[in-house]
Amino acid sequence: MSYIVSPFTPVFWTPTADKFGAKTQYVQTWAQTDRILVQCIQLGDGAPIVGKDGNVPSLSLKDMSTGNVSLLAWQSWALNEWATVKWCVITALQVGIYSLLLGDSESEPFCVSDEPSILSQTCLLQYGSKDNRQRMDVAFIVDGVRQFFDFRIPGGFIDNGWTFGVDNEQFTTGLYDTVDVHAHELVQKTLTLGNSEGVPVWFADLLNRLLTCTYVYVDQVRFSRHESDVPEIVSEMEGLRSYVFTQTLQQVVNLMPDVEAANIVRLRRVGEVQDDYRVAEIEGETVNRIVE
Repeated sequence: MSYIVSPFTPVFWTPTADKFGAKTQYVQTWAQTDRILVQCIQLGDGAPIVGKDGNVPSLSLKDMSTGNVSLLAWQSWALNEWATVKWCVITALQVGIYSLLLGDSESEPFCVSDEPSILSQTCLLQYGSKDNRQRMDVAFIVDGVRQFFDFRIPGGFIDNGWTFGVDNEQFTTGLYDTVDVHAHELVQKTLTLGNSEGVPVWFADLLNRLLTCTYVYVDQVRFSRHESDVPEIVSEMEGLRSYVFTQTLQQVVNLMPDVEAANIVRLRRVGEVQDDYRVAEIEGETVNRIVE
């Protein structure tokens, strides 16, 4: 028996062996409404991938300010004859600093915040795929339901990161006038990953990986990787293992609108205190169209 932690999990355990330079000062930040999805795959005999020996360890949440440790419950589903997916969704935490304990292994600390001035400098990436056939180290469809991972990052799109283009075919007349036979405008946008503190390199590693997914949303707007573009370092914090990255994306607008509508429902993140979320009057009746 062996297991793996899905590399799509947006929390990080001992991600680097680099001993040079000081550790980044950036602490991963989440909103209280975000859903931190931790996923492990329990591998049985005949598994075609290699994992760590043993069963999936227990998962606990550690409050860094008090030292209190709370045991979390795994959910489980048989993925195929040689793999069982185990997952846990962590959400609605109180404001504070936390880490996750997977057995004896402690994750990098992360912060849960409700401060608008902090969260306004971040954006929420959400990602999933159309099926479980693309990879063996993650389950995006669990018991017939599409799962989306959340990953909140510092940064976002800035106006000077827009690149304009056109896909066109032109005809030139005998008098050398030019006419577009076919034309469609294109816009690529540069996503900046990192702020004045930068981010550790494993943030870019996860960004590059999640862009292999079928569905990738930035603040609930769907994007895809532009051609074969990958995250690039544009700034390095002096003396720190901390960087600013850029990644070129292109918005997906017209592809499979019925699937998009279903995905947007799955992407909604609603806090427990928002009891009046999407309250509406429908045929004289007050309806709260909350989706959890």
